[in-house]
Amino acid sequence: MFNAAELFKERLSAHVKELSRYGRYIFNGHMAILLLFLISALAVFYQQWLAGLSSSFPSEWIVIGMFGLLTVYNPLQTLLKEADIVFLIAAEEKMRAYFRSTILYNFVIQLYIVILAGAALGPLYFHAFPTRNGWVYIATIVLLIVFKAWNLAAKWWMYTIRDHSLRILDAFIRFLLSTSVIMFFMQEHMMYAAIVTFIYLGLFIYIYRFSHKNVGIPWDELIQQDHHRMNSFYRFANLFTDVPHLRNKLKQRKWIAPLVRKYIPYGRKHTFSYLFRLSFLRSGDYASMYIRLVIIGAILIILVPNMWLKGIFGLLFIYMSMFQLIPLYKHHRTMIWLDLYPVEVVDKRRAFQALISRITWIQIAVFTLTFVSLQLFMFAGIFLISAIVFMYLFSFAYMRRKLT
Repeated sequence: MFNAAELFKERLSAHVKELSRYGRYIFNGHMAILLLFLISALAVFYQQWLAGLSSSFPSEWIVIGMFGLLTVYNPLQTLLKEADIVFLIAAEEKMRAYFRSTILYNFVIQLYIVILAGAALGPLYFHAFPTRNGWVYIATIVLLIVFKAWNLAAKWWMYTIRDHSLRILDAFIRFLLSTSVIMFFMQEHMMYAAIVTFIYLGLFIYIYRFSHKNVGIPWDELIQQDHHRMNSFYRFANLFTDVPHLRNKLKQRKWIAPLVRKYIPYGRKHTFSYLFRLSFLRSGDYASMYIRLVIIGAILIILVPNMWLKGIFGLLFIYMSMFQLIPLYKHHRTMIWLDLYPVEVVDKRRAFQALISRITWIQIAVFTLTFVSLQLFMFAGIFLISAIVFMYLFSFAYMRRKLT
């Protein structure tokens, strides 16, 4: 006999095993040390930044806006499979216990975002309200959690409505009402906060009744969302280890791919140079990940006050870029016909190392010019030499052992 509760337990157990399986590779020893250092450095920078804030800085409005966004940010993962649209759709009436469990699971999982945001935004809150004690801030966090639960339930009910424009309008109205309640509560206008809360509850009840007039669960949309979320996780995990069942999306990028092909000499030894360069630009998230790390690294170099910390961040982001591009070497491992190429393995390794060196040179140049723009000319030279030495040590000492 079909048991929805048991089905959820099985799906949740398999999901946790899948996450922990790849989590061991993501949070390995050196990556854990790297994250610890990054968090510690950002904490020091954040503390120094807070110490220099003026009284006119809009700390209150930043906290209100972030809390408002948190109330409506409720991604749903239902743990559904593609085959469920065939085998479970007939048991839709019996799936209510399953979906209640998935909603509760999503709510509990997302509480860690609230906790992290509460810890990060706490100093800004007390900068805006220096005379208040911690219990008032805790009460604000509790209010945030309550509205987040209501918004999660409202979002689930709105899935019965196929009109996406109506869903967007509903989410926007709920965001305005939730943010208004938090704003009035933080400003101690309790009467206004109560009035807006009653308006929100009226909308909440209306959404509940309106959604129950529509019959059916959007199985195809829920399955597609789950697939998209897991594929995003697999793409991230693929930066650290092989993910055989990853489905990569190919992006043509017609405006830049011909330029890459143009400057690759014709010949058998350049076969993998052609393949790796196009794969970097068009497959997965390699190029976008690299660009994000370059931009974030340059911004941190500008914002971090300590000169030596700027240099450490620069080397750190160069390391992160090179390390997370290593899986590109095995990107085509499932294509058996590549083994038929009359190309030596040494040429393949040489082509990959040449690509990593070229794009790392670009990153080093951007970071060095960032130091020059800050008029740190001597330190720009020190950083340039240090980055070049680090790049060659990483390429020929560490990376060579990984390219097997």
